[in-house]
Amino acid sequence: MNKLLTQAITEAVKQYPDITAHLSDNSLMFLVADGMKQINRDPFENSLYSDIAKFFKISLRELYDMLGGTWDLTKIDETYWRQYAEGLQGTIEPNLSTTAYDSGLHLQEETGIFIDYDIYSEEVARWAERYTFDLVRGLTDTTRTRLQAAVPSFFSEGLTRDELERRILESGIPDLDVYIGDRVRRIYSDQRASMIAVTETTRAASLGEQVTAKQIMMDNPSIVMTPIWNTSNDELVCPICGPRNGKEIKPGNETNGEYPPAHPNCRCWVSHEATVK
Repeated sequence: MNKLLTQAITEAVKQYPDITAHLSDNSLMFLVADGMKQINRDPFENSLYSDIAKFFKISLRELYDMLGGTWDLTKIDETYWRQYAEGLQGTIEPNLSTTAYDSGLHLQEETGIFIDYDIYSEEVARWAERYTFDLVRGLTDTTRTRLQAAVPSFFSEGLTRDELERRILESGIPDLDVYIGDRVRRIYSDQRASMIAVTETTRAASLGEQVTAKQIMMDNPSIVMTPIWNTSNDELVCPICGPRNGKEIKPGNETNGEYPPAHPNCRCWVSHEATVK
């Protein structure tokens, strides 16, 4: 259906709610345009990935500077972790806010139904701040845990050189320094940055669309926005997402009423069927 016509019908329903009783097809009219298109997420993913990867590289250099050529993790104080969390928050939050905002705007453009800019932008900004805070806290805890697991504890026990060399020999790893270095670099790797970028871009896009759909229904009580789960081409064989493809997102079916992402690196997306009661 032409988007201008959709807007006209929406405005008519707002002004004359009783008009729905005269709609054909059992008083149900589909407003959504045929073949609703998914927003291109690549620019959002690429931007977030680039920013996180750059941040990881800087954080890894700072870690090495504090260690001073050793693997004594007691040299890593709380200042490092506080700055790590603050820096990661500043890196991720604006990206998620932009992704959520633009995704919701895309839904409005696809349906031809628009909502109040100020209300929408404020809600998206509040979500981005709250969610990123919790996300960063989890990511920081994971980094600390993985770092502690990557470095044998005896490096932080104040051993003499002879004792340290004996413990290294007992570890059975030919080149322990290289082994630890590889494990530490994985914690700050481009691969981890990519996983975070893909997963959280999917989440932010889904959130923006949820906020938009909810506000459309609040502004237009006669309109129902039905969310439909869609898989990306690279997830048609995913055992988690495959059964959800094409299903309405609601409790009691394959979706369990949950929105993407369903797992790390999930690129699923949501379309909406806008109908008039």
